[in-house]
Amino acid sequence: MSRGYHWLERKVLGTRLHDTATGYKFFRRESLLPLLDEIVDQGWFWDTEVMVRGYVKGYQIAEIPTLFLRRFDKQSTVDGLRDSLVYFQRLLQFKRMIDKQYGANHGGATRDRPAESR
Repeated sequence: MSRGYHWLERKVLGTRLHDTATGYKFFRRESLLPLLDEIVDQGWFWDTEVMVRGYVKGYQIAEIPTLFLRRFDKQSTVDGLRDSLVYFQRLLQFKRMIDKQYGANHGGATRDRPAESR
């Protein structure tokens, strides 16, 4: 499910980020504080929103692979069909929001233009 979400996220939002929902995020305080004022979602989508807003603003983002160990003693609460539809809807809403705020051809790092260091 997470691989599908991340693929869909890259397609809908036009980023090259691989895992916005990673459990570990480290920020420079001076970069994070302005981002926090823009965050709308206070739930699960917060991760995607903070990472994509930083990406769109051209923040330097380093994704470092980590080892994920699945816990078999816990059962997932994700409902594949229902949650996929909700996630897709939220991605589309967020896309409209950032296109409105930053313009349809918003900034961020691209293959031709590296991110600024922040």
